[in-house]
Order: sequence, then C-alpha cells, then structure tokens
Amino acid sequence: MKKFLNGMLFGLLISFGTISYASNTIQAVIFPSIFNFNGESKSVDEGYEVLNYKDHVYVPIRFVAENMNATVGYSARNHNISILSAGGGKQSS
Repeated sequence: MKKFLNGMLFGLLISFGTISYASNTIQAVIFPSIFNFNGESKSVDEGYEVLNYKDHVYVPIRFVAENMNATVGYSARNHNISILSAGGGKQSS
C-alpha cells in the first residue's frame, strides 16, 4: 500500500510540474497564406511564418511593412515597435 501511495504522489508531482511548465507556452498553427499588396500577390519570404492562434492570424510585421514601402524599428530600451511609412511621420524611440 505504501508503494502505491508513493507512486501516486510521484505521479501527481510530475503532472503538476507539466501543468506549470505548459502554462508559459503558446501553441500556434503555421497558417499558409498569400498576401495581396495593391493587386500584387506575394508569398512570405523564407524565414517568415504566418501563425494562427485562437482564431487570430499573426503576420510578420517586417514583411508586411516593407511590402507597403514602410520601415520597422524597435527600441529595446522601452520595448517600442515603430512603423514608419515612406510618406513620413515622426519615429519615436
């Protein structure tokens, strides 16, 4: 009986460890898609993936911005992502 209880306790500990580990992960599905920029169809470049997570599609921002003649910047200091169109605008850092 003691071995059974020890085995059950060990199994529960492993189960709880798996639950706490899995809570920090995201499971997304790679979503094959074609982008259409002003009537021109394009597939994502090598190294980029489009993801579907909880019925939301997540696209590679640099791929989209560059195909719309914009640039993408990132400030590690304040975790700020900026998209600057070719027409201008002030880029913050």
